Amino acid sequence: MAEPFIRPGTPKETVFYVTFGVKYRSKPHPQGMHPDGYVIIVAPDEDRARMMATIQFGTNWSFIYDHLDVERERFDPRTHPKGVLGVFYAPDDWYPA
Repeated sequence: MAEPFIRPGTPKETVFYVTFGVKYRSKPHPQGMHPDGYVIIVAPDEDRARMMATIQFGTNWSFIYDHLDVERERFDPRTHPKGVLGVFYAPDDWYPA
């Protein structure tokens, strides 16, 4: 997990990793993202993380991963040399009471 970039005590189940398509290696991404990096979204669940990715990037993102993908090595942050490109938090009212 990218601990330095998220608030201490954030449950790992609420941390999602968003990647960007290889087309942005040669074409500028509208928000300056790059396929060699990723964005962290903190949200109560994957559906709301996807909503946040869509709010931030429209359709200009590729995949979303969770802590299980990291643990199973389906997503390895070390394979993205640019590292964390940004961190976004879902609004507090998106969290269940």
